[in-house]
Amino acid sequence: MSRHIKMFFNTNGFAYMIYASGTILLIGATVYSIAEGVNFIDSLWWAFVTSTTVGYDDISPESVVGRLTAMVLMLTGIGLFGALTSTITSFFMVSNDEEGEEYKEEIKELNDKISQLLMKIENMGRNA
Repeated sequence: MSRHIKMFFNTNGFAYMIYASGTILLIGATVYSIAEGVNFIDSLWWAFVTSTTVGYDDISPESVVGRLTAMVLMLTGIGLFGALTSTITSFFMVSNDEEGEEYKEEIKELNDKISQLLMKIENMGRNA
């Protein structure tokens, strides 16, 4: 199970996207907290809600810096969810490709064995 989780996070560099998004989220929360005079916990809540594009409207930016920060967080959230979607798709496509290659190899081995058995049968018929 943990192997699949590691493979998932390594697909399309998704782990790096999460780290980058988390960093942007923390920076955005800090900037918003300073620019709007809001405590950091409320600012972190606002940054998370904004990045998910839910926007509960319980806290909204009034300053230009706060609004610019909101725009960056919205784009980050959209990018993160787009990356998640493509990572899920790529992960299952690669898994299916690997599985298909394993089956192709097994089929090739079985075909080789069948060919060897057919040659043995033909040789037995000639010698009889």
